[in-house]
Amino acid sequence: MPRNHSLHGRPSSQTRSEAKRYLVVTNGQRTETQYFNIINQLTTDYIKTRFKNCDISDLIALGAETKATGDFDGCFIVIDVDERINTPTTKQELIRAIQRAKSCDVEIILSHESFEVWLLCHVIKVPAGTSSRRHAQSLAERERLLCGKNNKQISLGFINKESIRQACREAGRLRRVYGADTLNNGPTTDVDKIIFRLNDLMV
Repeated sequence: MPRNHSLHGRPSSQTRSEAKRYLVVTNGQRTETQYFNIINQLTTDYIKTRFKNCDISDLIALGAETKATGDFDGCFIVIDVDERINTPTTKQELIRAIQRAKSCDVEIILSHESFEVWLLCHVIKVPAGTSSRRHAQSLAERERLLCGKNNKQISLGFINKESIRQACREAGRLRRVYGADTLNNGPTTDVDKIIFRLNDLMV
């Protein structure tokens, strides 16, 4: 498929020189990677997704190095805030990592507690109990947002410009209700901050 067409064959309205280039680095091998590959087909900007199964420090290093050598306009490190980092020590490590990312000119994007919260934002008003990873995944399965082995793949039918705009509105509502600190408050997600950087998905 030519790069200047979307999933639905829509011609690009931007010239190559106008399009921005963004890098997404994540330790989510399937769901996150698939989602941003879909977004790459829906926007006239360019999104490159890199996966690496490592801790956040290594993700930051990978993002900073790839951004520096790849002429990207921005770099986002996408991670979950879940039970694995729900201890004071690990949270302090994450806070330090966020500060380090700023010094490397990359941005940390958090979802509390799982990326499925962002997927749910496309289709429903996310309930309070979704601050549990298990509940978020259960709701995503109920809404038929996931498919494949162990429900690790995204069902393609629900992601379009209209649902993405809805997701951004819902993410904003969640932060107003639960607080803007995604590290401590859930269910919340910062993934909309990537969408708002793209030229044509919110118009």
